[in-house]
Amino acid sequence: MKKILVIGSTCLDMIVDIDHIPTRCEDVNSENVEFSLGGMAYNVYNVLSLFKVPAILGCGIGKGKFADIVATMLENKGYQPIGKIKDMDNGVCICLVDKTSERSFIAQHGAEYRFDPAWYEQIDFKDIAMVYISGLEIEDVDGARIVSFLEERHLQNKIFFAPGPRIKHLPSTLLQRIYALQPIVHLNEQELKELAHQHDLEQALSLLYKQTQNIIITTLDKDGSLIYDGHDIYKENGEEQIKIIDTIGAGDGHAGACLVGLYHQLPYNKILTIANKVGANIISHRGSNATAADVKGLIIK
Repeated sequence: MKKILVIGSTCLDMIVDIDHIPTRCEDVNSENVEFSLGGMAYNVYNVLSLFKVPAILGCGIGKGKFADIVATMLENKGYQPIGKIKDMDNGVCICLVDKTSERSFIAQHGAEYRFDPAWYEQIDFKDIAMVYISGLEIEDVDGARIVSFLEERHLQNKIFFAPGPRIKHLPSTLLQRIYALQPIVHLNEQELKELAHQHDLEQALSLLYKQTQNIIITTLDKDGSLIYDGHDIYKENGEEQIKIIDTIGAGDGHAGACLVGLYHQLPYNKILTIANKVGANIISHRGSNATAADVKGLIIK
């Protein structure tokens, strides 16, 4: 059976509810603090698992106070990471959620951002349908190793690339090598315009497509999302009357649901409808983790 390989991070999220983001030397009191699993790759893998799509969690787990918590949480969910790192702790992401329900991140990277090709030696890549990667790992210390790994396994047209919020920090040389693999790119409207250096949405789509020669999936906040295939734009509106608790993980959930739809070769509009629903469900509760209730009743065939 074909599988999706999800390469990337699993970290500990510390979610802190505050009235507003503090200014320099300002003291603010938190209204609530919670801990949960996080990381772009983990959030995507979790959605695949909820939809029962065969997948491999390609993340490393270190050793230390945060790594031990992450390992226990993964074990409790029945999730198995692919690699272990003995001399480094996992990182933690402090997620500040203000009264507008928007989030700001303070991230400490650790073992979850390391990559070792040896972890994947037992995988038959003929059985891999798609490979998910995110920009956060490409930006980090092992980014070049990840890109070389993908190139050496001739994974053209099988890459699902989510650049993420730190697009400006991605090395241009690595971006061009990823584009040469003809990836599907998943990003929000602001990220798309920054990546294409364009203010116009359609021009940005066209310019990015010329480099990747594959579909582009773009989320449009409350206006839903779209897929551009080089000729046509397929758009589905967002969910209405959603009470936003926080926006952590909404983009990852949308990406995971898109992967589900692509895996099952669904029509583009149906992929977007399902992904919009999953993303909306995630922002209607605390934290980045999709739940069984978030995917309940969503028909994928």
